[in-house]
Amino acid sequence: ADKQVLLAQAGLAEIMRTIDAATVCILGVGAVDMDGSIARANVFDAETSLRALRARGARAEVLGQFLDASGALMSTPYDNRVMAPDLFALKGREVWAVAGGPTKAAALSAALKSGVFTGLITDEATARRLVGDADGLTPEADAIAS
Repeated sequence: ADKQVLLAQAGLAEIMRTIDAATVCILGVGAVDMDGSIARANVFDAETSLRALRARGARAEVLGQFLDASGALMSTPYDNRVMAPDLFALKGREVWAVAGGPTKAAALSAALKSGVFTGLITDEATARRLVGDADGLTPEADAIAS
């Protein structure tokens, strides 16, 4: 109920209308690990909450929403706190994923499997890892901070 009240406020409602009208979206993809920006954002009740999401299979965070390795949206205790559009509501538009670095390959792999993204902006090493061309490594071979 609180989320709906906030979303109806003039400023946030205007932002959501602008997003709804956007034909191109460029979204950052976050890794679900203790070294990532999501851990530093102080969003979670405790460090164990992020670890619990990871243990449940969360591999990527986009717009405050979590995806498992297959790209499926996960239900989390944080869903009612997220003030962002539904990621899957963007499907059918031009939606670009942006991320790079050795810790982002698994997250990008999950995000790309969601079927939402139509493009990717990343570095060469991460791109090679995503296509399995970097010394036989796969996205899931990334070291995850414990």
